[in-house]
Amino acid sequence: MDFFLILLAIGLLIFSYFLYELYQKYLDNQYISSVKRCSYCSKEIQDPLPCKYCHKQFCREHQHPLYHNCKEWKDSIPDYAPCSFPGCGERIHYPRRCNYCKQFFCDKHSLPCDHDCVNIEDWKNGSHPPGVTTEIINGKIIVRK
Repeated sequence: MDFFLILLAIGLLIFSYFLYELYQKYLDNQYISSVKRCSYCSKEIQDPLPCKYCHKQFCREHQHPLYHNCKEWKDSIPDYAPCSFPGCGERIHYPRRCNYCKQFFCDKHSLPCDHDCVNIEDWKNGSHPPGVTTEIINGKIIVRK
């Protein structure tokens, strides 16, 4: 009788160890599925940043479409386009897109104040690209790069 109790105890220990291992694998899989990774470099990230073109998640280093070779972004920029400013029409290689009206312009008309942008008020209120400063002097907008 003692022999059977010993076997039963050993069997319960083995079974409980098996359940413990199974539970650990379950927890590991839960952790792996909840970890967010950069779609480009697979680095673990706390707060992924989405690309507005392909909608994949990226780390800060690869968020910009240029740094993760975003195909949708490349498809959205034409190789050549005419300047949208009335009367200009210059064909430009890799034209600049205005962040406010989303039209393409040559270098001469690329700033919102240079092409009478329909959303120029947003630009005047300070939401303009880095490296560009503006001042209003005597009712005129002065742009400094």
